[in-house]
Amino acid sequence: MGDVVDYTKVPQAPYKSVRDIGFCEEQNRRHRRTMEDGHCMIDGFRGNEGEGYFAIYDGHGGKGAVLKVQKEFHNVIETYLNDNDENVPEAFNGAYGFMDGELATQDFMHCGTTSITCLVRKESTGRKLYVANCGDARVVINEGGVARRLTVDHKCGEQEEDDRIRQTGGCILRGRVSGILAVSRALGDHAMKDWVISTPYQEQVDLEDKHTQLILACDGVWDVLSDQEVVDLIKEGESTAQEMADKILRTSLEKGSKDNISVMVVLL
Repeated sequence: MGDVVDYTKVPQAPYKSVRDIGFCEEQNRRHRRTMEDGHCMIDGFRGNEGEGYFAIYDGHGGKGAVLKVQKEFHNVIETYLNDNDENVPEAFNGAYGFMDGELATQDFMHCGTTSITCLVRKESTGRKLYVANCGDARVVINEGGVARRLTVDHKCGEQEEDDRIRQTGGCILRGRVSGILAVSRALGDHAMKDWVISTPYQEQVDLEDKHTQLILACDGVWDVLSDQEVVDLIKEGESTAQEMADKILRTSLEKGSKDNISVMVVLL
């Protein structure tokens, strides 16, 4: 049996799929008793040179769901891609549904996690980025100095999400689903699965020279910094992805973030 690879550690350079990768996290002990974020970074995903998988998961209601997703979700996505490599969005949809079902079999009724998953790979037409998300963790790309959001914040207060929940018999109290959960989509939370669905929003980008940095972060960052502020923070002065990630985390704390913080920066 080969060595077990820890995909929560930054892969060792030189990289096969991107120019550089940086990651940092902070429990934020002044405001949070536990760290409920998870993440995954795989360079050379599925053994394919030029393919990378990057993800952040933001748990709630305990650590159980996020730990299971962190350990298994990349394997589920790999299986679905191997079965349907020509249709990444369909593979992502299937993988999200399967992972959510796995959490149901282990009775994650009041525990769940948001998810942002990114796949970078080479195709016949050039390099491409695929992004999927459920919940309010966010992916932003630097597009020639302009921040472009590639995810949707699935949370109460968004009109489409509020309408969907009410139309299926749910209620929103104090800005939360059933007065309990702020996010309207997640993996897990099966006590409210009629309303807190796992269907991901998806986006695709044909990567060009103007696409320089990919930023993945949980809402501990986005609660205090806008998309453009994050891009502006790292446009100059920091030479490595790790320095950029560290600066985003440090600035989030300085701005008064009260949540767990996870930040991943990928230089494309």
